[in-house]
Amino acid sequence: MVIFKYSLLWDIRWFVRNIKNKEFLQRIRVTVFPFRFKHCIKVFENLQKNKPIKYTRDVTVYFLTSGTTGSYTYPDKIFICPIDIEKFGGLIRVLSHELAHLELGEKMEKLTHEEKEKQVHLLENEISIQIKSQE
Repeated sequence: MVIFKYSLLWDIRWFVRNIKNKEFLQRIRVTVFPFRFKHCIKVFENLQKNKPIKYTRDVTVYFLTSGTTGSYTYPDKIFICPIDIEKFGGLIRVLSHELAHLELGEKMEKLTHEEKEKQVHLLENEISIQIKSQE
C-alpha cells in the first residue's frame, strides 16, 4: 500500500539535505524548488486529494514544501515536492519513477546517477500502468 503524508520533521530534514547537496543537484541538473509559504497550500491540496494506492509493498510518500520534485530513501520512503509537478509528467509519473528506484533497491547504489536513471526508466512505465489501473 502507498500512503500519502505530511511531516514537518521530514520537510525540515529534506530542506537541510538539499542545501547540503546543492552542488550535486546542480551538477545533475535537477530542479530544486525553494521554500515559499504558498507551497504549503499545494502540499495540503495534494494530501486531501490523494488516497492510498494498492501496491506490492508498503511505501510512505511524504509531500514536501521545497526541494526536488521526487526523491527516495530505501527501503520505503518517497519524498515529493508537488510544486509545478505537472511540468514533470504529473504525480503518477513522479511516483512511478521513485517507486522504480525503490524496487531496484540497494543493488543500484554503486551506479552513477545516470546509470541508475537508465535502469529506473525501464521499470517506471510498468509501475505507472499498475497505478493507473486503480483510478
